[in-house]
Amino acid sequence: MDKIFKVFVEGSVLSSEKIPESFLKAGYVESKGNGNIIIKVCGLINFNNILYVFMPKGYDLNNLPKNQEIKSIKLLYEILLNHNLSNPLTDEEVEWNGKQIKNQNYVKTVTWLINDYQENGYYQNEETKIETNGKGRVLWNKTLRQKMPYIINDEVLYLDMYTKRNEQNINDIIRLIHKKVIQNCIREIGLLYNLKQVHEEIELPYSIDQQIIILHKKLNTVYTDRKISLLKQLINYLELKHSGKLAFTLATPYFYNVWELMLRKLFNHEEELQGLVPKPYWEINGIKNYTKQIPDILITKDDSLVIIDAKYYSIDSGQVKKFPGWPSIVKQLYYNLSLKKYYKKTYNIFIFPKIVSNSFEYIGKTSVKGLETEYGYIYAYAIDINDVFEYYKYNREMKEIIDLIIKDTMTR
Repeated sequence: MDKIFKVFVEGSVLSSEKIPESFLKAGYVESKGNGNIIIKVCGLINFNNILYVFMPKGYDLNNLPKNQEIKSIKLLYEILLNHNLSNPLTDEEVEWNGKQIKNQNYVKTVTWLINDYQENGYYQNEETKIETNGKGRVLWNKTLRQKMPYIINDEVLYLDMYTKRNEQNINDIIRLIHKKVIQNCIREIGLLYNLKQVHEEIELPYSIDQQIIILHKKLNTVYTDRKISLLKQLINYLELKHSGKLAFTLATPYFYNVWELMLRKLFNHEEELQGLVPKPYWEINGIKNYTKQIPDILITKDDSLVIIDAKYYSIDSGQVKKFPGWPSIVKQLYYNLSLKKYYKKTYNIFIFPKIVSNSFEYIGKTSVKGLETEYGYIYAYAIDINDVFEYYKYNREMKEIIDLIIKDTMTR
């Protein structure tokens, strides 16, 4: 049976019958009563050979073309994998990942094995075969020592020569172990790599423990980097699988951290500007205790300042609709009041995730009634999630898009 997958959106409410019961205990979903649950994570979870995909808030599955679905899932997978491997995690992310450390290692191992298989194929064990008059390379030293020459017309001829050729043993047990592991990996995430499952099941006459011993023995006799790495990853895979029932789980309830980090990089956030923001404090017993006020993203454009808040909200996804409340608005207006004295012009912007056709979309603006002149406006825009993923994946900046958004605020 080919890979089955089911796609949902984080934050959406649906019948508990659509989700495995174990997801509730694991914290992937939360009960809403009346037989309904709400999705609390973003990512991918394999359960009983079904890949459950929870896309980020802002996705509208009804308007996502079928030919775009797998591509979007693969992008999400690559973004989450890169985030786990490349970025310093917050305390809450560390705690969440710590609870699933074996699953995290399993994800990395499966991913490595799939990528290696696509690049190099199955393990190849070459055996040296020496023959007489074979198709391989002539072993002249051995032939001269052990074969009698013929003298024909005063010429010395060797009619029988030793030859050497490398022969791949396709029945080698290492190759079969590798093949079975890859079949299992394809069942987990093969659809992300356009790999179809092999229906013929490989049965090995060795237990998992015996396979691990075989791989360790082989590891002591190989010297090429690829074979050493492959054998170590196969051992790691079997040890993880043998230690408990593991499934491919790459999911987080903290995707808002990923969203903010991506936008910081894509908009080229200027970290040093955060030192300009005044720090609130409590004074107790004559001692001032400062708290931090840190805007998500600060960018300078000539003599202007752009203040951006990366908001991970489902502003318009059919089932869920939410906008920033009073605390978020006041905080952003405070940043503007604190910093506008340093710049000729300031732009205050909320950025939301959404699937849009033209890279970004104007949503609306917010301020305080009667104080618009003093406080200014915060302009809200949705930016296309797939564009964000693509730009981030290929390490490109979104300078032209943020320039267009700033230009658009001048018309509002």
